[in-house]
Order: sequence, then C-alpha cells, then structure tokens
Amino acid sequence: MKRSLTTFLTTTAMTLLLASAASASTAPARYDVRPFTMGGESVNMIMKSQSNIWQFPQTINQYPNQASGVFDDASNEFARFGGHFQFNEGSNPFVVGVYVDNISSAYNPFGLSGLPANRQLNAFYGRNLGSNPFGAHIYTFNSNNEQEGNNGFRQGMTGVGISLGMTVGGGAWDLAFDASTKTFTNETISGTGTVTQLTEPDGNIALGLKARRWFPINSKITWVAHGMVSTDKMAWTDPNASAGVGAYETKTTEFNIGWGLNFTPTSKVLAILDVMFDYRNVTTENDTNGDGTLNTDTSNKRASFPPSYTVGMDAEVLSWLDLRMGASNYRRITSFENNITSTGKQKRTLHDNETFLGFGLHFGDLEFDAYVNPRFVIEGPYFISGDATNNIFMSGEATLHF
Repeated sequence: MKRSLTTFLTTTAMTLLLASAASASTAPARYDVRPFTMGGESVNMIMKSQSNIWQFPQTINQYPNQASGVFDDASNEFARFGGHFQFNEGSNPFVVGVYVDNISSAYNPFGLSGLPANRQLNAFYGRNLGSNPFGAHIYTFNSNNEQEGNNGFRQGMTGVGISLGMTVGGGAWDLAFDASTKTFTNETISGTGTVTQLTEPDGNIALGLKARRWFPINSKITWVAHGMVSTDKMAWTDPNASAGVGAYETKTTEFNIGWGLNFTPTSKVLAILDVMFDYRNVTTENDTNGDGTLNTDTSNKRASFPPSYTVGMDAEVLSWLDLRMGASNYRRITSFENNITSTGKQKRTLHDNETFLGFGLHFGDLEFDAYVNPRFVIEGPYFISGDATNNIFMSGEATLHF
C-alpha cells in the first residue's frame, strides 16, 4: 500500500485537471462512468466492474484497495470522493470504505420548497462468510433550511438506508437486498414564535431486491440473467386541512428483468448486449375530507414493450487508452390517469434512442474514465463555438489502485 509522493501529486493534479473541465448544468449525475459510457445505467448490472459495489456491495471484496474521485458537469465540485481498503491480510481479511457524495440537486420526494442540495455519507464493509463474499453498504443523507424570526420556517429531510449483498453458488449468483426510510420537517414560525406544522411525515419505507446470474459458456461468451423489484411507500398528513386532517400517500412499484451478454472476441475487446423489460407504477392518494378514506388522485404506469435493448463495447486502442461506445433504445408505453382535473386518462408511447462515447486512460495503478460531451465533439472548444458551457467531459472518474 505504499505510494510515492510523486505518484500522489500526479494523481491529484490530473484529477483536478479533469474536474476543471466540468461546470454547472442540469444533467443528472453519471457516477458509474465506465459502464455508463457503454450504453447507460443498466450496463452496470451485466458486466463486472469496480462500479458494481453500488449495486452489489459484496463485490467490494474483488477490488480491495482503491481511492476514487468522481466529477459531473452538474456540479462545480467533485460529486463523490472516497476509498476502501483491505485490513487483516491474513486468513480472514476484510474491507472497509467511506465515500462522501456531493449531490448537486436536492432529492425531494415530499415536495418541500427551498431545500439545498443533499449530502450523503456512504460506509462499506466486506468480507467472506465461509466461501461466499458478503458486503454491506450503509448510507445517510440530509438537507436542512431554517430561518428564525418573522416569516421564519424550518424545512429538512433525513434518510438512512442499508444494502446487504452476498455472492453464492461459487460466484454464479450476485444477490442484494435494500431497505431505507426517510422523514422530514415542514414548519413555519410566526413573529411571536408560534410554530405551525404545514405537513407531517406519516411513515416511509422502501424495499428492494436485486439479483443476477452468470452463465459462462466458454472463454469468450458469458450470458447474464438479471432482475430487480422494489416498492416505496411514502405518507404524510396536513393537520391544517379545512375539512379535518388531510392524509396523503404515494406508492411506487417497479421491477425489471433482462438477459445480457458479455462477448470478448479478443483479449482487448469487450462487447455487451442487454435486452430488458421494465415496469413502473406510481399512484398518489389523499383524504381531503377527514373521513379516513384514501382516494386515488393520479395513477402513472410505464412499461417497456417491446423490451428495451442496449449495445456497447470497450476496446483497448493503445496500452494506455481504451475507447468506449454504446447505444440504448427504449420504447416505453405510459398511461396516466388524473381523477382531480378533466385531463382524465391519457396514453403515450415514447420511442427514445441514446448514444454514448467515452474513454479510459491507464498509467500504472492510476485510471481515468471519462464520458465525452457530444456537443464538444461537434462544436469544438469555447474559442470556436463561443459556448462557455460546452465542456469536454460530462462526467469522469479518477481511480488509484493500491
């Protein structure tokens, strides 16, 4: 685990150089840079990568010593930084890690206004239980905004969750279970100090299960079956409802199932293919007259049919340079029903294609992965395009292996 001062300074300098290419935008965070540039978010489920620890925490045992910093053009700061390291290198080693997220846009399921960006802390632990790799990921996040005096208020949101994972069947199965809960504060404060609760939390629980099964055929072909199911229930009340206590509840149910392929025609090329069906249903209900009955206000159902598909590749161009490309296709049918307004029931079919381009740089134990901004490729740098937001990279990650 020894690193020279020169290597450390080089890592820091090059990481900051990459981060300086990013500036503020409304783009979502793309933390899993390598798999994302090969076709989008679903790729992380069908290929083995150091990014797998965020899906299956037990895979942290496969990448025991590393530190990484991630940037995204949705933030002027690093989106994530941390590391994990192996201890007790004898007969029963274990891995401990800590990562801090600097989420650039607030996650706000309760509809609160004015909350600043959330801050999230991630703790990892991994070791073998017998011959089976085990891992745990515990995470917390919070966001608060408070003002005392006239027209004062208190708003805040706190959440905690845990993901437990295990690999069984001699490495054939990766399994993970997720559970989380959230709560919030939403109050106003008058000039005389009177506190009024606008809405109150009434329970939240989210549960999820993920699994994938590897089917190696030969040295070049491996099939991957994968799937997930999750449910999320959030409820809150309005004690100031004109006709009693107003109750509100949102339920989300989601699942997907897919069949993927890892194909290595040569030792320097990895090609992936994934076909996936997904379904999502979100309903909101409320009790505005205080009789204890929840009535369905809106229902939003989404399904991909025919199944979505993703193709991508990672090819070694030079000993220190990898080129990554990918594309995904989604044909989603959405039905939306609104029982509050005259909108009624609507149905929409959305056919969407996405394409991706990225690369990886390797310098010994130091790696850089980058997601290329297509606008920069087409329009060029600022002195050509005149667009100050036209950055080279949309996201990137620097990883140092020990």
